[in-house]
Amino acid sequence: MRSVYPVPGLLRVLGMARSVYYYWRTRLTGEDKYAKVKTAIHTLFHEHEGRCGYRRIHALLERQGFRHDPKTVRRPHETIPLL
Repeated sequence: MRSVYPVPGLLRVLGMARSVYYYWRTRLTGEDKYAKVKTAIHTLFHEHEGRCGYRRIHALLERQGFRHDPKTVRRPHETIPLL
């Protein structure tokens, strides 16, 4: 709608702060810095048919060279069904 109406007017109608709008615009259009590790997590999860917990997935990721906090593995990601 910003192509039709000016952003300040839209923000006023929505009652949203300008900083919140620009924060989310940047966040939604930016690239995902965890894309590679997410793919690796899903691959490992499906290779082991969903039987591995976050501790084992984290250990397997470290063996592959990924250096992330275990909380990165525990964080909810897009769900991809088991095949």
